[in-house]
Amino acid sequence: IQMFERAVALDPEFALSYAALSSAHSGMHHYGHDSTGERLSQARAAVDKALELQPELSEAHLAFAYYYYWGYRDYERALEGLAERWNQEDESERQLFGHHFSYGDERWKAAIRRHGILDLWRARGFPERCRPLEGDDFECTPP
Repeated sequence: IQMFERAVALDPEFALSYAALSSAHSGMHHYGHDSTGERLSQARAAVDKALELQPELSEAHLAFAYYYYWGYRDYERALEGLAERWNQEDESERQLFGHHFSYGDERWKAAIRRHGILDLWRARGFPERCRPLEGDDFECTPP
């Protein structure tokens, strides 16, 4: 976190540093190193700045998803922030998305269906660790 803070101090216009800083704060909260509201506030401020500086930055959208997914276990909000952006992206973002969020949790899977991502996967191909099953089901293996 200190290095990301140093990076944004050196270049306050570098959106990728803010996105990384936000993800680091969210991770600190998620993994129990600092589960305070202040930690989540720092994560939110950093991701907001990243999106302000570079609204199309994939890593900023991923940091936004981490904020809700790791901070609040809010699968719907995490996917909401990614779904529209993800529909426009190439294979690399689809792989990145699947890598970070494919844990097989039923709430996560339901959110995937609601946001039309499952249909997109069927049309464009599933992330490397995910595969379709019968009907409206799929499975993914964790990283």
